[in-house]
Amino acid sequence: MRLAMISTSILSELKETTRPQHDAIERRVDVMRPDLTRSEYRSLLERFYGFYAPVETRLEAIHRATPLLADFAQRRKTANLGTDLAALGLTPAQIAALPLCADLPHLDSPPETLGCLYVMEGATLGGQLISRHVIKTLALTPQAGCAFFSSYGDRVGSMWRAFGNHLRHFEDDPAARQQIVAAAQETFRKMEQWL
Repeated sequence: MRLAMISTSILSELKETTRPQHDAIERRVDVMRPDLTRSEYRSLLERFYGFYAPVETRLEAIHRATPLLADFAQRRKTANLGTDLAALGLTPAQIAALPLCADLPHLDSPPETLGCLYVMEGATLGGQLISRHVIKTLALTPQAGCAFFSSYGDRVGSMWRAFGNHLRHFEDDPAARQQIVAAAQETFRKMEQWL
């Protein structure tokens, strides 16, 4: 019981302290519009690809040096973005040539990595609502055009809970907790600037 309370505590703090940045991204992206076009959607996915690809490359390097998550490989989203972009008409060469964000979040410690992953995993959780809208509005499927927003499928809840349990390892370390929160805020800011 105590472990569940600990995870909820840090997740609640993260949700509260990143609310302004989260809201700013929602306003900028505005993917839930009823008049969303395939062209606008593809452009959004291109920008997400440009952020996720270099961030996940950086996270992979950190993970190799200091493994944090046993299921890290399952949490990567760049391949899903590439699949979606191909379904929307981009060639592999066009995908490889997409601009990539160079102004990445500062990620040098395990807590900073978890702060960044909080943003990306939270986006996956929120992607379930976006997925339903995009599937209905643009007549796409999780297999053809909506893999990114459908990540984990029916496992999204269990993947989110597992991630929350990873955070608890840093709950009683005030310095680490501060790094997690600061990295989450910075990741939101960098993502919003890129998008």
